[in-house]
Amino acid sequence: MATAEYLIVGGGAEGGASDPYADGGGGAGGLVTNVSGAGDPLTVTAQTYPIVVGAGGAEKPRNGTPGNSGGDSSAFGITAVGGGGGGTRTSNGVDGGSGGGGGATSTVGRTGGASTQTSGTGYTGYGNAGGVGNPSAGTERNGGGGGGAGAAGEAGDAASGGNGGAGKDMSSWFGTGVGASGWFAGGGGGFIKNASGGSGGQGGGGRGGDTYDGEGAGGVAGTDGTGGGSGGAYYYNAKKGGSGIVLIRWLTADLGTCSVTGTGNTITTFGNYSVAKFIVAGDWVCVAASSPIAKVNGVSYSAISKVNTVAKGSINYINGVKTT
Repeated sequence: MATAEYLIVGGGAEGGASDPYADGGGGAGGLVTNVSGAGDPLTVTAQTYPIVVGAGGAEKPRNGTPGNSGGDSSAFGITAVGGGGGGTRTSNGVDGGSGGGGGATSTVGRTGGASTQTSGTGYTGYGNAGGVGNPSAGTERNGGGGGGAGAAGEAGDAASGGNGGAGKDMSSWFGTGVGASGWFAGGGGGFIKNASGGSGGQGGGGRGGDTYDGEGAGGVAGTDGTGGGSGGAYYYNAKKGGSGIVLIRWLTADLGTCSVTGTGNTITTFGNYSVAKFIVAGDWVCVAASSPIAKVNGVSYSAISKVNTVAKGSINYINGVKTT
């Protein structure tokens, strides 16, 4: 019986952008996995599995409305929700896989969006709320950080915009050659006026903008392939959120030569495992392993339904030889 472990990350959101007040960072895409400690191995069979990868929230002209939310990613009937857009001076952060940070004026701090990511049978979903915007009677008003898969976004203070929430480290299962050195789903940092923008959360979150930055007042984009949110903005447009990703790993010996479709999607190895990486929509074409046992008592193994009254599907070894 072949099994697989997976990581599904929704697209990260765009941070907020309005004039002349402070905006929240974009929320990271929700993260769903069934690796050890978070779920159960998924039984897979020889068939084609469709995979969907969510886009990052697109950059739009600053107009005082919340940032664009990220798109959903899905595999095996399971969905990782796209991140919620960052809030503005007039709007709270948007709910999403992780919520967007709230915006602020000099007198009002907007709340961060909530996480809508859920868990289910055999898997755990991760997401957190965005940070609240912090008003100020002075000039250091700031936006809250977007939530990340591993931590909530932070509220800002007089020294910096709210930091984006940290993502999750998945390198033990999928290596450091994917995501941001194996990390995924960091929230975007909040904007601050007259100080330093909030840091992006580890896992592809973009730094928040600040008024000392010129063009950088638009913050930094989320990193594609991580589901990271982008930083909150000010006079300039906020940048796009990072696109999501789907990873699937299985013991190489347990399956045949599997393949993927979709431009840029790949299969690599990580120790004894094969890892399919989807950066765009495509299919995982799962192929059953051929049995090393050719015949049993002179009869082709493929033609046998039972061995000594035991159903073939329940047999793992015959005379010490693994059947699959």
